[in-house]
Amino acid sequence: IAVGWVDSSGTVHMQDRFAFDKIKPTIDNTTQDWFGLQGQEQNGWTAIQFKRYFDTCDPMDVPIKGGQRTKDEMCFQTFSYYPLVDSLFACATTIDMTVWETLMNTTSPIDYMKLEQWLRNLTWTPESIAQWQEFYNKAARLAIYDRGSHVDTEFISTIPKYEDLKLEPCTKKDIRNSTN
Repeated sequence: IAVGWVDSSGTVHMQDRFAFDKIKPTIDNTTQDWFGLQGQEQNGWTAIQFKRYFDTCDPMDVPIKGGQRTKDEMCFQTFSYYPLVDSLFACATTIDMTVWETLMNTTSPIDYMKLEQWLRNLTWTPESIAQWQEFYNKAARLAIYDRGSHVDTEFISTIPKYEDLKLEPCTKKDIRNSTN
């Protein structure tokens, strides 16, 4: 977890933090793995350019692998896009509500509160985990594009086939003053 800000003099600050639960992230005193390159604040927005290795070899960090698998979802969904796309402020995907209705075996519309309760009541077994992964891999998605003045949506019936990135041994060099 990184916490970053730009102070009144324009200096970028980055804190390397970690959390094991839904609690306030603690400062990681073992290493500093997030490096602020530049940043600015303008009209109530903060923009920070930073770098971090995908795998820092730090036991307090989770390697960033990206991807479509459920266990990669957090990193895949959290990171923004690059390079800048004009008039695209944010984008996200979500499993389409009609897919949830089918999975929940209901014909009545559901809202996120009902869905959350249904998910919390699931009993997890090795078999149900495998079924869940299969569901997640094949579920239709709704892509949401925030263009600032309006929001566009697009139905995606199938997601592209996922392929794991090549595994590389963890090697770490000092990247604080490196531009690559």
